[in-house]
Parts: sequence; C-alpha cells; structure tokens
Amino acid sequence: MKKSVLRSAAALAAAIILAFTLSGCAQLAEDILRALESALPVTESETPYTGDEGTEATPEVSEGIPYEYSPDVTVEPLPSEDFTDDIEREASEIIDGAIASALACTKVMKDGRHSDISYPFDGEAGGAFSELTDEEVKLLNNITAAASRYETFSIDAADFNGDLKKSYFNVSTALLAGADPFVSSYTEIMPVSVFPMGATETKYTRLYSYFFDPYKDPNEKLSDGDVSKLSHDMALLDRIIKRVVRFMPEGLSTYDQYYYLAAVLSEHVMYDDRRPDCFSAFGALVEGRAVCEGYSLAYYLLCKEANLWCALRCGLPEGTGHQWNMIKLDSGIYNVDVTWCDVDTPVTRKWYDNFVKNDEYFNDNGHAITSGVSSTGTREPSPYEDS
Repeated sequence: MKKSVLRSAAALAAAIILAFTLSGCAQLAEDILRALESALPVTESETPYTGDEGTEATPEVSEGIPYEYSPDVTVEPLPSEDFTDDIEREASEIIDGAIASALACTKVMKDGRHSDISYPFDGEAGGAFSELTDEEVKLLNNITAAASRYETFSIDAADFNGDLKKSYFNVSTALLAGADPFVSSYTEIMPVSVFPMGATETKYTRLYSYFFDPYKDPNEKLSDGDVSKLSHDMALLDRIIKRVVRFMPEGLSTYDQYYYLAAVLSEHVMYDDRRPDCFSAFGALVEGRAVCEGYSLAYYLLCKEANLWCALRCGLPEGTGHQWNMIKLDSGIYNVDVTWCDVDTPVTRKWYDNFVKNDEYFNDNGHAITSGVSSTGTREPSPYEDS
C-alpha cells in the first residue's frame, strides 16, 4: 500500500516537473515537488512501530523497561570464525542470521527483574516414562537404539511379556511426549502390521524419518545413500542446536535464556504445513519451515542442550490439534507457544502474548488445553508490564 502510494506520487511529481519546466516555470515545479515530498508517507524503516497509528514513541518511553512501544533493534553480524569442518560451516550458513537477530533482540529486551534460578532439563518432566512398565521401557530403549543406527526393529509377540499392541501405543505416546527428544524430532514408530488375522508376530519397522515417504514398502531397507544422507542431516541438526546455545549471552536471567532460544526460532522459522518435514525439529531448525510440532520439538531440543527444564503441552484451539511447550522458573511452570508468538517479531507486545503465561491466560487466549504438564506459576512480567 505504502509502496504504491510512493510510486504514484513520484510519477505525478515527475510529470509536474516536466510540464512546468517545458513551460519555463522550473522554480514553481521545484516548489510543488517539495510540497509533495513533505506529504508523502514514510516507509516502515523510517519510523519505529509504536502500536498506535500516527503516534511516535518518545525516547524516554523507549529507553527502559517496561516499554510502552516496541524499541528499535540494531542487528550486527556474528564475528568471523575458522570452522572446524564443513558441517559447522553449513550450520553457520543456515542459522547465523537468526542468531544475530535474536542476540540483538535479547540485548534490548533482557529484563533484570527475573530470577537467575534455573532448573535442569528433565526428560521425565512431561511424564513420558511415568506410565510405562519395565517391559515397555526396554522396548522403548531398543527402538531408539535401532533408530540411531537407522535399522529395522522387530519383536515376536510370543516373546513379549505383556500386551504388545497396547505397549506399542504407550511407547509411541512416550516418544511423542519427548522420551528421546532427538529421536522423536525426526522419527516415528511405524508397525508393518498390528496382529493381522492368524498372525503370531507383530513386526516394528525402522523408525522412518520424516524426510522419507512413510508409505514406502516397509520391507525395503534403507540404501547406503539414504543412510548417508540421514546421518548427515542429523549431524547438521545437532550442530545447529549446539551453535544456537553456544552463542547464548552470559549473565541472562532464566526468563531471558528462554526468551533468547524462542527468539532464534521466531526469527528463523516460517509456518508452513506443505513440506514433508514440517512436523519435525529438522524442518524447523534446518529448513526453516514447520508447524506447531516442529516449533515445539525444536524448542524442546534447544532447551535440552541449554540444560533448561522443558516439557510439551497439547490443546485443541478451534477443534484443531496444537502443541507448544512448558518452561520452569523460580515462580513456577508456565506456557510458551513459539508458534503463536511468531505472528510478530520478538520485540513487540503481541509476541509476548504467548510467552511465559499461565493456564488461565492461555485458555482465555484460545488454546483450549487438553493434556500435558499444568502451569503452577501465576505471573512473570514481560518487558511491556510492570512488576
């Protein structure tokens, strides 16, 4: 809209200058042009967002927390470095722009009102193992071990001490809840069959990757080329995760550590449900395209690498399945929905509407919570709120 107005006004100004110059009225043409320029709308880069149309933020308002309007942010490139190998170089090319933007946002938005107390990552935080039997834990461990080697896995029902069909469901649920955050970020259990008529064995195939068609012949083994690519992609994902955390600034409050990780995702990922990898952390962190599962699994993995407590949470906003994260501060457990944060940039009031909020706020905001760890905290102020 603004660009079209500028083009139209510029064309009109050029026509006026030409007409009056040809008629010998060059001075009049210049006066009209100056009047037009003063009336033209400025571009978005010339005036910071204020939250109210036509109202500019005063320096006094923008210089301290709590902010009334979104502050300006200056992004600086990361320092040059000698890469240890080609994968590190590839990871840098993919994620460094988002890291630089997140660092700039964190520098402006960091909030010293929050506690420095943090809680370590806990794989059981989401209750992934709490309902599993000893036999199911063994099954889960065997499956994840096979997945890390990109191998098929099978078990004979007659050799399994329990209900294999029920255990398959329980183990699948545990993986989705983050029992093994790295494996579950790119794989899923896919049984060849579940007790077909007259069968005594249920075979569990390889945990197929989201970058492979799950409807391929389940008896087809991965080729050497497939395994090589999968191994490279997982190494790249792991390197990106480590790189994001390595650049996290020192001395941040726990709140601001969670903020930095969320800001990286918000600056890097675009919501896209058309890609085969969109449900995975690979889609979010490597390809920069994901849906809520990809956002939340990526955030989960970043928190794990940073040794910050994190869990997964689900709801049914407008009847549609949705997933986000839970984080833990000194004041309690809170919801963080990076997918819904990402409707705006990490320095805006709207972005903070879905960052570090309690259950009551999230349900009022339309999340329709159905399962997962409940919030226990009441309130942590954002940079747009008083203590």
